[in-house]
Order: sequence, then structure tokens, then C-alpha cells
Amino acid sequence: MLKHFTGTHDHRMDDKGRVSLPTEFRRVLDAVGSPSSLYLIPGLADARSLACLSLPGYDKLIERFNTTVYEDPADAERDEIKIVGRASQIQVDDAGRIVIAKPLREAFRLEKEVRFVGALWRFDIWRPDLRDAHDAEKLGPKPDKPVSLSLHGLTH
Repeated sequence: MLKHFTGTHDHRMDDKGRVSLPTEFRRVLDAVGSPSSLYLIPGLADARSLACLSLPGYDKLIERFNTTVYEDPADAERDEIKIVGRASQIQVDDAGRIVIAKPLREAFRLEKEVRFVGALWRFDIWRPDLRDAHDAEKLGPKPDKPVSLSLHGLTH
């Protein structure tokens, strides 16, 4: 059973904003009991991308928001605008496609090719060239450097 959104997948989007979800992502949605609905949040983790969360994933995000103690009320209000006010529930059709609304396509300059990037509990939708730039920024001059975390004790 797949439990996490992983991998990078490029897909074509039609002129109406319809795009097929990666098969692996649909399997995760099925496994978590959210096969036909997602929450879409613009700029959740990066201002250049759209975040997609399963219904249980969005519920956990809201729970985290409700239990976070903010030192600055402005930070709480900013987070509320982002994760509640800007969120929209979208449907996954029987063919495994979603529709990205025209205002979002225009705001994020999404065209024919979109890139789905797994991020464990969510996945993000990017314009491929912007994701390439993001990866270059984050990986820096040594993209092949091994991971920094300890791999000791991991079991299957």
C-alpha cells in the first residue's frame, strides 16, 4: 500500500486545465480514503507552486493550525489566509484528472506541461522550468552530495 506522495512526474495539461494525476498519486489517494477529492492551496510551501492535499492531509494541516501558538497574531492571520482562505476543494474525475481553474493557471503561468512533485503528505504542481530553478537553488553546487540525515537503523 502506497502511503506517501513521492517522485517527480511531468504531464500535459489541456486548454481547459485538465491534467491526469500520476498513477502513483491516485493510489495514495485511494489508500488514504480520498480518491475523488483534493484540497488545492496556492503557494503553501513555495510561492511558485500549487500544493495538493488529500482530505485527511488537509484535516491534519487544519488541526496543526488550530493547535499552533503564534507569538505574532499577524503570522496566524497570514497562515489562515493561505491555508483556509486561498484553499479550494477540487474533484478528481473517473479518469483520474483534475481541473486547474484558469485564474490559477494564469497566476502560476501554467501552460501545456506541468510537473507533479511528491512531498510525502502532499504533492506540488509546478511549471517545469520553475521547479528546475527551485531544485538548483536548494541543491546548490553539489547536487550529488549524499543526504545529511543518518540512515542508521532504518528497517523495511
